Amino acid sequence: MSKKIKKQIKKSMPLLIIFSLLWSTMAIGLVFNFDFSFYDLSLNRPEALADVATTTVSVLNASPYFTVGPFEQPFSTNTSPINVGGDITFTAKAQDPELDNYYLLVCGDDTGQANNGGAPSCTGEPFCVSGATGTGASSTCTYTGISDPGGETDVWYAYVCDAHATEAACTLASQGSGDGGSPFYVNHAPTISLVTTSDNNKAPGGTFTVQITATDTDVNLADTIYFDICGTNSWASTTHCAVQLCQATSTIQGGATTTTCQFTDTAPTPDQNYTYFAYIRDWHDFAGTNNGTSTYYTIVNVAPSITSVMLHGGINIEPNIKGAAEVTATTTAVVTDNNGCADLANATSSIYWSNATNLENCTADDNNCYQMTTVECAQTSGSCTGVTDSNAIYICTTTIAFHAVPTDVGTWTATNWLAGLKGIDNNGAFGVGTTTTGVELIAAAALDVDQSGIDYGTMNAGNDTGDNNATTTIVNYGNTPIDTTVQAQDDMKSGSYFILATQQEWSLTNFTWGTGTDLASSSVSIDIDVLINRPTNQTDVTDDLYWGLGLPVTTHSGDYTGTTTFSVVMDMDGNWN
Repeated sequence: MSKKIKKQIKKSMPLLIIFSLLWSTMAIGLVFNFDFSFYDLSLNRPEALADVATTTVSVLNASPYFTVGPFEQPFSTNTSPINVGGDITFTAKAQDPELDNYYLLVCGDDTGQANNGGAPSCTGEPFCVSGATGTGASSTCTYTGISDPGGETDVWYAYVCDAHATEAACTLASQGSGDGGSPFYVNHAPTISLVTTSDNNKAPGGTFTVQITATDTDVNLADTIYFDICGTNSWASTTHCAVQLCQATSTIQGGATTTTCQFTDTAPTPDQNYTYFAYIRDWHDFAGTNNGTSTYYTIVNVAPSITSVMLHGGINIEPNIKGAAEVTATTTAVVTDNNGCADLANATSSIYWSNATNLENCTADDNNCYQMTTVECAQTSGSCTGVTDSNAIYICTTTIAFHAVPTDVGTWTATNWLAGLKGIDNNGAFGVGTTTTGVELIAAAALDVDQSGIDYGTMNAGNDTGDNNATTTIVNYGNTPIDTTVQAQDDMKSGSYFILATQQEWSLTNFTWGTGTDLASSSVSIDIDVLINRPTNQTDVTDDLYWGLGLPVTTHSGDYTGTTTFSVVMDMDGNWN
């Protein structure tokens, strides 16, 4: 049989062709089934019938492919970087040959891989992966909370992958192109390194200077840094301070920068330290590290000031005479404290004659100087309304002695009475103010006679008192020098009998009857220059008037009485001290 076959093959098909067909079959995976029919030529009939060859091939899953992108959305650039900790979105569009859904995968290195039946992943540094996206549709994924790459750019690799159950596949990595391509640009936050109050310790209403030092590691471009100084620990990179004190800007390209800003306090402000807070951001509104760094500025204590000092309400003072209740006099003033009226502790005051030694600092003397302590001074209720009020009204009260120096008449008409008030704060600082316009202290002339009567004792008709005088003591009860007038209101009478008033004589010194001055009739008053000076204290200032009487021989026996009136006369030529 083998010889016959060999012979037939040799006759029908060259051996070279047979080997070529066999080699082709092996190379392309085709399987040919040969069914040789051999003819017995001698018998002229076929030995085999014709047959067919079945062609087969196994086609693997094909990966999707980019049709648009990938690219950043929006593009990051040197002038528009992404803040560390921020987000960046990647966009692409892809087709899948088998119309499968696809995924967009972005890695920080070229380590993307497909996963059978699921989303792809990065075996190295994952950035983001999209959800399943229909073929031909756009897909996005977002890298959130961008890590600091250490530099100012970060490379990325994008893939589109399917989720084939057994043969999942990804494209080769793509890094996009142009501004939207890898790498993306990264912006680093500036850092506050130092905050100080370089010009500090100011009075209320003063201007303070804050000095801030900041650093920035980015060097590609000069960065503008914005500084905010806030009165409270409340700030946002877009809305800035809830309570703004001052702002400043500075430019930095790597390294450090120092700048200042100023703010002015609004009085009244209590004396104490006030905390403030520093915040910075760069020109990409990236909030700085160490934001909220705090320090303080100091409002110092200031002395109060005194205005609107008024003595006795601007009304003249009219003292009472000796023996009567002393008249009340007051000093009022507005006390201003720029640390706030609540800072005020108390006040003192003085009411003084304008010729008094040391004026408002005069030594207390009821004649010309009245000093009022904190006990006599009080803040008017309701005059200090709260922390935003710098003013309070104080009133100080004293009484004026009867002998205080008068200024409306007499020697001292070129003078007047004034007042001063000292406002004291809770640190002991004080201010003093005085009246700009004084008032008059009114002269009050008055007298009193110490004795209840002029007693001549017991006498015989036809006799006189000789040099055994009766005495009346006249006391100055006012604040001026005085004289007196005397007037017999009637004759001395005993029933229907009388002794004429002119039988009485008077003198400023002891005398013998017959040498004195007759008392005038009851219808006439006599001015007597008794020379009683103005009192300067509570000690009585007096003068004596001496009296004598002569009786006619016809005088009827009996007890005689009469009335003599003493009236005060202001002695304009007297001693006003």
